[in-house]
Amino acid sequence: MQWVGESDWTYQCKFSCHDSMLNKPQLELVFEGLDTYAKVLLNDALILQADNMFRSWKVDVKKLIQKENVLLVRFSAPEAVAVTAAQKLSYTLPEGLRSFTRKAQYHYGWDWGPKLLSCGIWKPVKLTASEPCTILSFRVVQDHRIDKPTGAIAYVKIRSEKQRKTNVTVKSAGFPTQIIQEVNLRPGIQTIQIPFLFPDAKLWQPNGKGEPNLYEFSCILDEDRSRSLKCSTGFRKVELVREKDAQGMSFGFRVNGNELFAKGANVIPPDLFLSRVTDKEYEQLVLKAKVAGMNMLRVWGGGAYLPDVFYDYCDKHGIMVWQDFMFACSMVPGIALSWRMYEKRP
Repeated sequence: MQWVGESDWTYQCKFSCHDSMLNKPQLELVFEGLDTYAKVLLNDALILQADNMFRSWKVDVKKLIQKENVLLVRFSAPEAVAVTAAQKLSYTLPEGLRSFTRKAQYHYGWDWGPKLLSCGIWKPVKLTASEPCTILSFRVVQDHRIDKPTGAIAYVKIRSEKQRKTNVTVKSAGFPTQIIQEVNLRPGIQTIQIPFLFPDAKLWQPNGKGEPNLYEFSCILDEDRSRSLKCSTGFRKVELVREKDAQGMSFGFRVNGNELFAKGANVIPPDLFLSRVTDKEYEQLVLKAKVAGMNMLRVWGGGAYLPDVFYDYCDKHGIMVWQDFMFACSMVPGIALSWRMYEKRP
């Protein structure tokens, strides 16, 4: 199977775009996951050069979209690109070629799996259209400057085509009243902060310490439900405790004022091919951790950032997440260069 990672690959599709979408003020092609080195062409125009498996990409294609379109994605063999990058350095990195590529490190082989250098489109691709005024993201977080009653802040990211006034409404089924705030929007993207009090909120507790209470909030622009987003949040205070002791410094967690003994496991990719893992399988993984009495899972840095549903299930079942960055034992080129410079100091 090694020839797969040594080969270039081309994906192509044709798609139609109706007048109802063509007339929207903004059109974006969204690539949620490209693995890894890709050139993307729309109607023969280069619109994107991707080099990172872990991130998503958004491209404004309003001026290029037609009624009939051809989308082409050309992938370069990942190891060949890494070899070229390695040849530019005057030293050798200890983990070899995998250190040069922002790609799941287990693809290069690990103690639990073979070397399979996948290459391709591993998450959905979609064409999105936005209205003259659109909510891009919405989240509610606890305001830890306020203890009682519980304080919260809603963060609403909005894109507006022009300067305008609008009403932003935040409400929840578990919240007695709704918050309506008038905001003055300028052209472009801006984040609105809406502070409020939630006096009767019950705290989210980790597995074994109580109920993982969650609240669902919705955000609406000008009472237009077509322009709305929802989010779920739990109210909690998590502290990393570092205090001097007989051995040096302690390292532990305090949740809602109580010391927590972390019990958990290391999560590697549930499948060699992540695109095959279903939402149900992620839920079963989290439920097994809950039944085993765990309260924390570590997402290992040699795999990939897991989908939102995994973190949602953890929230739902009282599981905290220790999230690695995706570097897995690697000394990446920039860090390696800094370390060599440090070694040469007198």
